[in-house]
Amino acid sequence: MNSLFHQIGGMSEIKSLVNEFYDVMDSDPYTKELRDAHAKILNSARNNLYRFLTHWFGGPKIFNDKYINGQWLELRHRHVDLSDKFAQQWLYCMETAMDNLSFNKELQETVMSHQNTMILEMQGFRSNLEIHNRMTDFEPKVDFLK
Repeated sequence: MNSLFHQIGGMSEIKSLVNEFYDVMDSDPYTKELRDAHAKILNSARNNLYRFLTHWFGGPKIFNDKYINGQWLELRHRHVDLSDKFAQQWLYCMETAMDNLSFNKELQETVMSHQNTMILEMQGFRSNLEIHNRMTDFEPKVDFLK
């Protein structure tokens, strides 16, 4: 079975996908909140997403293996709102980019499934962290040890 990397068309097509993704984010009013969460200049974001997707989709290992997981991504995006609204804007950018580049529907569904899974994993780690922090801060009204 071909990797997503090969199905998409290799590094040049992933580069096109990333550029189109950020072009959509940069120009579509629907994604204003997501765009505002990024730096004014997107060169670094483009490069990081390109390297991440190339590696994650099964291409050359140009991104460190230990960073290809939802826990690290959640940590890297700790400053970002991971609400469903932002997730939907992210997925919208990816789906629109693939539409604009004429990806076939089956490939789009596979990529979107992978993207959605990673977002859910990141949201899960964030939720677990928030629960842990609430439990750590909890002070019982009664000291049961007395």
